[in-house]
Amino acid sequence: MSLRVVVTGGAGFVGSHVVEALLARGHHVAVIDNLISGARDNVDTRAVFYEIDIRDRSRLDRVIKSGFDAVVHLAAQTSVARSWRDPMQDARDNVLGTLSVLECCAAHQVDRLVFSSSAAVYGEPTELPVSEDAPLLPSSPYAVSKHSGEDYTRVFAREYGLRACILRFSNVYGPRQSSSGEAGVVAAFSRAMSAGRVVRVFGDGQQSRDFIFVKDVAAAVALAVESRVEGTMNISTNTSATILELCALVASVMSKNPVIDYGPSRPGDIRHSRLDNALATVSLAWRPSVSLLEGIKKTVSGW
Repeated sequence: MSLRVVVTGGAGFVGSHVVEALLARGHHVAVIDNLISGARDNVDTRAVFYEIDIRDRSRLDRVIKSGFDAVVHLAAQTSVARSWRDPMQDARDNVLGTLSVLECCAAHQVDRLVFSSSAAVYGEPTELPVSEDAPLLPSSPYAVSKHSGEDYTRVFAREYGLRACILRFSNVYGPRQSSSGEAGVVAAFSRAMSAGRVVRVFGDGQQSRDFIFVKDVAAAVALAVESRVEGTMNISTNTSATILELCALVASVMSKNPVIDYGPSRPGDIRHSRLDNALATVSLAWRPSVSLLEGIKKTVSGW
């Protein structure tokens, strides 16, 4: 069945791939984005585009009230480092922005909401892999704002009968990603190597992350939109690689021999992260299909 879906942040890195996945599955898609970090050129021409800041409640309201089956809420400030520099702005974007979306969904009886959260809400895990029932110990303003967005989503879902699915993404990478922030480390490494610049590594490079290719994430989001499943799920590979292993893979794919510059660890950085994805594989009949090596090749080629 074809659905009418709004994607907030649909001109951004993850959002633009989600839009493509939804269109490929026959859905009608509208994109809402303020283009601060997204790009108009990222938006598939088959989608309807609205240049709106989600905190502009009146303009957002005019779009949502036209009648949509589902909202995918991806619009967010995503940089941990930026959240430390300006935690107030991070809260405006991620907390007040999410509240604006939730109020519109409640006012216009949107049936389905998919909210994008992050592995950051877990903080430094006590054991690996991290399951959905692990303690939530956010260690940065960004992580706190995502934790808050989850809580608001649950409260609105309970009060207004909104069928909500919260997806906690591990470290997403792929084409169209900005090289700013840790989440953009694949992009940062590949662009530095391509330009012949020194590769910057924060800390000793032995910290590990669960890297997931953006098209696998987009597939999970599309399945969540179509599903009646509610609750919280990790979207991840349940595998991990250290930052230095990642650097070596990028260098191998690009046939480079980079010089590495080690800088201090950043505030809020955790040492190791790997998310258990068993719940999503069962509930959404989804599993990641792109290996890290294959994903790096696709990222470097811009596929």
